[in-house]
Amino acid sequence: MNENVIAKRYAKGLAAFAAQRGRLAEVRDDLRLLADLLDPERGDISVPELRALLFSPTVTPEEKIRVTDVICEKLSIGQEVSDFLNVLIKKTRIGLIGMLERQYERLAADLNAEGLAEVRTARLLSPQQEESLRLALREATGKTVRLRVEEDKSLIAGVRVRMSDIMLDGSFAARLEKMESMG
Repeated sequence: MNENVIAKRYAKGLAAFAAQRGRLAEVRDDLRLLADLLDPERGDISVPELRALLFSPTVTPEEKIRVTDVICEKLSIGQEVSDFLNVLIKKTRIGLIGMLERQYERLAADLNAEGLAEVRTARLLSPQQEESLRLALREATGKTVRLRVEEDKSLIAGVRVRMSDIMLDGSFAARLEKMESMG
């Protein structure tokens, strides 16, 4: 089965569980923190040693759970996410954490009647630029919009926005591709 499908199933289960308890946002934040810690491509706070430990076939699931329980306690990660992390470890699905976190964020936004805009920019946006983009998307969709901004230098310049099934591509790279295809 496709990893994206598996991640979405886990995310749906966690979202339903969190929604029943009125903790969609808290679980989203905790899940994002853990994904950031484990994914070396997600910024300055990733911990390669933790990733190596959790992905090591020589470390037992029980040992991994002991370590993650301590980390979750120190970081004040909620019990829902701590328990969920333990399930991922036992089922050897910890490698899906980044994909699962993105799926969860979309589901939580839908459950909260929010719009989640995934924004890729050639360089990071200023707070004023982010707010302008958020307001423009809110006006266009009629939804409260949360931005998830990631830097992507391959765009050269400009921005790419994905919100639900809508993709807006105002990047220089896209313009170059269009010019190349025209001959």
